[in-house]
Amino acid sequence: MCALFLKWVMAAKINDPSRSGSSRPTTSMNPGQLYESFRQIIAGQKKNKLWKLFSSPVQGVLGYELRIPTPMDFSTIQKCIDNMSYKRPEEFAQDVRRIFGNCIRFNSAMSERALREDTRKMLYKFEQDWEHHFPGIAPVGVSYAVYFAIV
Repeated sequence: MCALFLKWVMAAKINDPSRSGSSRPTTSMNPGQLYESFRQIIAGQKKNKLWKLFSSPVQGVLGYELRIPTPMDFSTIQKCIDNMSYKRPEEFAQDVRRIFGNCIRFNSAMSERALREDTRKMLYKFEQDWEHHFPGIAPVGVSYAVYFAIV
């Protein structure tokens, strides 16, 4: 598992469009193929028992807005997919990783260890699916995901 993440860390320096100032796509897929890959990745996530936790925005949880400056959930991602809002696959991956990172950050108490571990498993599944659909593309924010997956 760690070797796979380290591969992405090394590739991130090469493929991170924010480093080059480029906004051009980092894949040769046409938009139809790109968004179909996004849908397949989301379908894989829906099979997880924790899906419902991440399927809609967090509401009514004391302190969440203070600790999590950029909330994200799968319903928001689905809207972006439906509206074809993502310009690059890295933007999609960054949003998915944000879901898991937010969960791990907010649930940092020792009493939430099982939830954090299950969330890391979902993140790992996402990373596997990402590598399958987008080999060689290291999404923006990869080091954030690596930190949460290994820590």
